[in-house]
Amino acid sequence: MKILENLAKNVFKQLNGKIEKGETSLEKILGQAVFWLTPLVIWKDESRQNLKNAKGIFLKGTGLKLLQRIQENMSPEFRQKFFENLVLPSIWPSKSFVNYERKYGDRSPYTVLISPTMRCNFKCLGCYADKYERKDDLPIEVVHRIINEGEKFLSPAFWTILGGEPFFWEGIWEMFEMHPNSYFQVFTNGSLLEKHLKRLKSLGNVFLQISLEGFEEKTDARRGKGVFKQLVAIMDVLREERIPFGYSCFTHQGNVFEVMGEPFVDLMIEKGALVGWYFLAMPIGGCTPEDMPTPEQRFWMKEQRERLRETKPLFIVDFWNDAPFVNGCIAYAKGFCHINNFGDVEPCIFCHFATDNVKDKSLEDCFNSPWFKAGRGRQPFNENRYLPCQIIDNPDELRKSVKEGKAYPTHEGAEKVLNEFASALDKYAGKVKKLYTPEWEKDKKKLAVFCKKRLMI
Repeated sequence: MKILENLAKNVFKQLNGKIEKGETSLEKILGQAVFWLTPLVIWKDESRQNLKNAKGIFLKGTGLKLLQRIQENMSPEFRQKFFENLVLPSIWPSKSFVNYERKYGDRSPYTVLISPTMRCNFKCLGCYADKYERKDDLPIEVVHRIINEGEKFLSPAFWTILGGEPFFWEGIWEMFEMHPNSYFQVFTNGSLLEKHLKRLKSLGNVFLQISLEGFEEKTDARRGKGVFKQLVAIMDVLREERIPFGYSCFTHQGNVFEVMGEPFVDLMIEKGALVGWYFLAMPIGGCTPEDMPTPEQRFWMKEQRERLRETKPLFIVDFWNDAPFVNGCIAYAKGFCHINNFGDVEPCIFCHFATDNVKDKSLEDCFNSPWFKAGRGRQPFNENRYLPCQIIDNPDELRKSVKEGKAYPTHEGAEKVLNEFASALDKYAGKVKKLYTPEWEKDKKKLAVFCKKRLMI
């Protein structure tokens, strides 16, 4: 398989040059890849379905336009790293990845989230970043060790870097440069990027996700006066430099219709965004259940993202409504987990409890702790995959998990989801269930194909 992988890399390098000159389209390459790779993939059924899904997404309708935008907005260096570091390892997993599954009976997660710092140069409304100091950062040597360990059995070695503000952490460039075989997705406020563009371009293994709350009024109201104009200006520069990026929206009751409305999405496409992430406001940090989108708004988001996918050349991720495509919740290292700035290994970025710390244990041992294994054993938390979350859709599952696993809180106020907010979350979950039950009954047969071990697309 290593021979085939190296052959694929060399072929892509040749094609990448032709793409740049306009001699070969990404559409043609993807079509050929699906044809040639299907008989060779290791995980036959699942990988063939991945390739089929990729073809369905990119080789029809707005997908073709998205491919053209990728060709225009992603430089050859970034395309090469995207292919070598992210795509190929998903098709040809490493031997250690295979051995990991044989050893534990579970596959390693798709991505590992790391917040090396919770410090930030912004003071956003409702955020708790101002409670942390430099001494609270995750040491760079620990981050290196985590990535070195992960590169041995993750396939791909795909890391999502968050904060605080990741580019406020002094070790971030060393991390990118010391791990050229890993791929990094970085959620950033975008304010510290412009002076580092040459460095970014030289790496190629970084995909940026820029956070904002909508147009100028709503973004500036939460992030500070002048931030929106600063962000759209840096987007223009990134587009011109062909550095790939997307956008990320903290979606709450007050901005749902704006951030998923056509005018805002059209602006993001115009600025060069290739991906749009939508995360529900959660009852953590400075937020309460009253900040969360209502069940009706959440259902509208599902319907709206379907309309947008049919009409807009943009890869949209609606983190909760897209749960059926990954067979429900992906916490507890089923698909991802989060390592915070103290080294605590949390089930997900929104679940602030832990039983293990990477400063004391290997990454592999943390993934397979009794608590994480028990969490994976309970998944999916709901037969209705539109109700994936143990925090807001199945809150009793989280209470049981924390109690039985004797997990400790990892952030100030984390226990509120277990006690102070319990009644409100139970009511919310009941309303969501009532709204989404008919939808699941309608969709579950056509979505059954996604209830697989390792569907990436």
